[in-house]
Amino acid sequence: MSLRLNYTINSNLTIQYWGQPFISRGRYANFKEVTGPMAMTFNDRITTFQNNQILLVDEVYSVEDNLHGNVDFSFDDPDSSFVQFRSNLVVRWEYTPGSEIYLVWSQDLSQSGNPREGLFHNLKDNVFSNKKPQNIFLIKATYRLFL
Repeated sequence: MSLRLNYTINSNLTIQYWGQPFISRGRYANFKEVTGPMAMTFNDRITTFQNNQILLVDEVYSVEDNLHGNVDFSFDDPDSSFVQFRSNLVVRWEYTPGSEIYLVWSQDLSQSGNPREGLFHNLKDNVFSNKKPQNIFLIKATYRLFL
């Protein structure tokens, strides 16, 4: 989703704003293991871990494949969430015909969120809170010479 606003004060002075929130979240469940990669059907290629084979502790999954009492392998929790809000504000002033000054303010707020919380809750907590944004200020001036 993007938000764009253009405001013309007069033919020589304009203000433009653009803003875009971005929210993504990945949550994983029903982990599987490839047991027959060459099988003809998908269900014959994989085996789903049962609840007594896999355990999540401190954001690490431990898998006991053979149920013999020892952890066979482990992997980090792949759940993720990312929240970002980018915006630009541009002021254009044509101070003489063909000569302009641009004042640009660009801002980026990016954070990793909590994948167990709602998407809009992450947007409010991570973007519209007191987190430190990355700000960029630019000035561009042109002057047209008439010969």
